[in-house]
Order: sequence, then structure tokens, then C-alpha cells
Amino acid sequence: IEDQLGEDIELQHFATGDILDNSVPIVVIKKSIMQRCQALQKKFNITLSKIIPEIFLCPAPFSEGEVSVIESHDGVIVRYGYFQGFKCQFDLLKIMLDQLSHNLPVKAVKYYELENASNEAFSLDGYDSQSSNLTLNHLDNSKTVEFDLRQREFKRSSVWAGVVRPWKWVGGVFAIFLIIFGYNKFAHLHELESQLDDIKDHQYQLLKAHLPVGTTESDNLKNKLIELLKQNNTGDDDRDFLSQLGTFTKAKQKYSSIVISKINFQKSRLSVDISSTRLNDVEALVKVLENSSLAVKLENLTIKPEFVSARLVLGGQ
Repeated sequence: IEDQLGEDIELQHFATGDILDNSVPIVVIKKSIMQRCQALQKKFNITLSKIIPEIFLCPAPFSEGEVSVIESHDGVIVRYGYFQGFKCQFDLLKIMLDQLSHNLPVKAVKYYELENASNEAFSLDGYDSQSSNLTLNHLDNSKTVEFDLRQREFKRSSVWAGVVRPWKWVGGVFAIFLIIFGYNKFAHLHELESQLDDIKDHQYQLLKAHLPVGTTESDNLKNKLIELLKQNNTGDDDRDFLSQLGTFTKAKQKYSSIVISKINFQKSRLSVDISSTRLNDVEALVKVLENSSLAVKLENLTIKPEFVSARLVLGGQ
């Protein structure tokens, strides 16, 4: 590479790409350009994801013997392969292509124009010249994106690196403290889990005689017990309801003038909305119920000529 350069290698920066087809692509760029990039990055406090070689701005040639050319701010970029190319002044383009033809026959030169170009037809004596509009879609190629010039002294660095470096020992001590604290916390939690397992086993031994068949220690014993109590309470309520309803129905059979409009059972109390055209029958029904084992109460009594309505409330024993 040194034999191909016209400048001092001490002033150049060498960047390598990924190995492809048993070869390693190498880009040579002036260190002053990389230093300028770093200075701009620090001055404006920006983060650069990549610095891509300028040669990739020129599209790669599509066929063998074709050369791609685009204008640059201080000359032209010539690309005669995916990883082969150089930069020179526009006046030296023909001389450089003549030198290149000694090793690689140049059949055509494709010139890519910028948007603000003069639209003049490009021509180069001795070469088949073509013109085309320049787009940057070719930069999406994975081989282009993976190539980064920031290597060795120009490798990626963070603006916070200088601030964080003096505190690295403090961070190390803090990390050790976190590890010790985490271990103690884990040991304490393990001890609590062992105690909880012992409590659950003791609860299971106390309750297993009262729980449904098939209940295991891993089941939620609290929910199982609540379901069992609900079932028992439901059975008691049903028995109270049937008992009170039976007593009321038996007593009412003697009084056909009494009409039932609504029956409700809540909190072990049976309430019946009744109406009748005979007040004496209502009073007699209340006396019959009072002689039974139920507590009887008459609410919302309304007496009108030839019409009586009330709510009869029957309590438990």
C-alpha cells in the first residue's frame, strides 16, 4: 500500500473492513480529515454512529471494465470496483484512467451528475462516456454500512468517558456493595420462605379433616375453606326459607280472601306483601302465625274501606 501512495504514510489513517472472499478491504484517508471530524464532534457535543469512507458516495460499477465517477468538493471520486477507487483532481482524471488502463482495461466511464449540476454532457477523450443522475440508495448496502473509519486512535468514544473515568473505583466499590446486599437479601428471603412453608404445612394438618376430598397441601386452603362455609350457609338459608314458607302457607289456607302479591327472603327473614277485602282475616292470620315458632311483624299497614294491604314479616326461631 505504501508504494501506491504519493504522500507520507505517517500522515495517513488506515481503516480495515470485514474479511470478504479471503481479502481485507483497506481505506486510506488523511489523519487531518479524521481529526477534523473529531473536533467537530467535540465542539458541537454530537454523537456519530459511523464515519463512512467518502468513496462509497460514488456508486459501484455494474460491470467489469466500467468506471464510476462523481464530483467531490476538491476533485472527483473514481470507483472501479466495490472496494477499489481513488480521489484526484478533475484535470488529472484522464491521466489517472490511462494509468489504470495498464492493469485494468477501462471500457466505459459512467459520470453521475449532482442535482445542481450544469447539465452539460460529460465526455472524456478516448473513453466511452455516459451520464446518469446520482442517488444515495446504494449506501443502504450492508457492506457499506458495516465499514467504519473510526479505528485505533479514532475509535468511537463517548463525551462522558472523561467524566466517568475518575469515578470508576467508586463504581466498583458500589457494585461490590450491591452484590453483598443482594446476597443477604436473598438469604433472608430464603429463610422467610422456609418459615412460610412450615406454616402452610401446619395449617394443612389442622384443616385437612374438614376440607373436601382430594385437597392437597399446594391448594389454596383459604379459598377451599371459604367455599365450604358458603355451601353450609347456603344450605341453612334454604332450610330456613322452606320452613318459614311452609308455616305461612299452612296458616293462610284458612283465609282465601288474602291475596299474595310478592314474597321476598333476605337475612333469614321472610317478607310477604298481602292484600285483602277483609281486615278480620288479616288479623286472624297474624294471630295464627304468632302462635307458631316464628316471630311475626306487620309493616306498611294500609286500611281503606273494603281494602287492606300490609307487609307480613316472619323472623327465625
